[in-house]
Amino acid sequence: MQFIVPTIICILILVALGTTLSAGFLQSAEYLSAAIETGNDSERDMLRTTISSINSTYTAEHLFLIDVLNNGQTKIGDFPNWDVIAEYYDDEGSFHSSWLPYAADTPGINEWHISGIYYGELPEVYDPGLLNSGEYLSLALQVEPAPAAESRVRLYISTPTGSTAIAECDTPAY
Repeated sequence: MQFIVPTIICILILVALGTTLSAGFLQSAEYLSAAIETGNDSERDMLRTTISSINSTYTAEHLFLIDVLNNGQTKIGDFPNWDVIAEYYDDEGSFHSSWLPYAADTPGINEWHISGIYYGELPEVYDPGLLNSGEYLSLALQVEPAPAAESRVRLYISTPTGSTAIAECDTPAY
């Protein structure tokens, strides 16, 4: 008789601990499931995103114009988080490899910006500001010091999902 009350108290404590541990386990499992789902979405976007360079020119104003085609299955945005890297030699033979930041307006020295987004020859009308599948992005950039005359400049353009296009452009004789 003297052990009935302590036994009931111990059983109630064990039940409370078991309930608390079960709730914690179920919550952890829910968080893990949500994290896996988010990772799957990111991986799916990475696999479905593809870009390629379709045209690159160097103008007399020392401006590079590059057209990048979205030939993947997802629309791409988040342009400030794209990576644009220019590699080239200058007139003195020095090698330059520069990451160029995004500029919302006309690019300054060592910056890039979007000149326009097009579907064929027409400006985009569907999802303005996003690069949809089949559309191409025309970007402009300027590097300093200027590349050497009659040299090749290599430009790497990469999206936040990791899809990369490489554009090569020959500079004319000055």
